Amino acid sequence: GRVLYTLKDQGFLYLFRRLIMADTAYLAILYLCNEKCEFCPCSKDEKKEGLITPFEEIKDVVDIFIEKGIKEIVISGGEPTLHPQLINILNYIQKHNMKIVLLSNGEMFASEKFLNRFATTVNMSELTVITTLHSHIESKHEAAN
Repeated sequence: GRVLYTLKDQGFLYLFRRLIMADTAYLAILYLCNEKCEFCPCSKDEKKEGLITPFEEIKDVVDIFIEKGIKEIVISGGEPTLHPQLINILNYIQKHNMKIVLLSNGEMFASEKFLNRFATTVNMSELTVITTLHSHIESKHEAAN
């Protein structure tokens, strides 16, 4: 079956799940967000704290995942695109030939500056970005945010 590991390091919670068919780990890199989605799994207290995990700590956790044979990391938050070291995090993971799934609300990709930097510094062939679409009607979509 599935095994769920919880690693606590200096008060930050990492969720690590290993699946039978694929070796995948989940990593929440911060608890900041630029939306207020009604379905968000992050508590209001976590968001208020605005916890941002330092890049060095994230590297340490990624190194543990490498030792465990993880092949793919799902990065979440809060909103991971708000992490000031996101590009470095993605590059570090990709340097170790791991695939990345980025769970994002997509807001930052509307910024031309962010999008250009992202597209020119991250290997897009080994990255999947997953976002949400609550409705094809703008007002209904925005109501969920």
